[in-house]
Amino acid sequence: MYKIFIFILFFSSVSSLFASDTLEKLIVDAKNGDGIAQSLLADRYYEGKGVQQSYSKAVKWFKKAAMQGDSLSQFTLGEMYYEGKGVTKNYSEAAKWYLMAAERGDDIAQIFIGEMYYKGLGVKQNYSEAAKWFMKLAKRGNDSAQFFLAVMYMDAQGVPRDYKKGMQWLKRSAEKGNPSARKLLKAMNE
Repeated sequence: MYKIFIFILFFSSVSSLFASDTLEKLIVDAKNGDGIAQSLLADRYYEGKGVQQSYSKAVKWFKKAAMQGDSLSQFTLGEMYYEGKGVTKNYSEAAKWYLMAAERGDDIAQIFIGEMYYKGLGVKQNYSEAAKWFMKLAKRGNDSAQFFLAVMYMDAQGVPRDYKKGMQWLKRSAEKGNPSARKLLKAMNE
């Protein structure tokens, strides 16, 4: 029993030493322009992992990583500006970062930027642009994008009115379990 206690005490001391060494190396690498280190350090500040939680420091490091093309950092910045975490809430700035991430293929950013164009949040309302983003994602099976696209076809928003296409997208979305699609489909069949 005593040997186990000593081992645990030793292991916890070594692991905390390693963790601080790793954090110091991460900070040095981030300051030297390593985009992955910048993103990892930003995430630590965002979550408070091994450092005092600080959204403002997270924003600083996410921006550095995002400017190097890291789509997860771009998306997270969009989220932070959308929600006002560590920055003043700013839909235009959120849309800028979501768009960058969406253009790099981030699925969640594509649905967010599509919705922002659909609602006119931070960007000029543009149904055609919203439909473009929803279509990309709908073809890959995203039920939310399929639902938005279904409504847009039925209401002629950014795409020509086409009930047949609208119903196809609505059924696909409902089959994937989208509650809004199921509700609408049920109401249409009553």
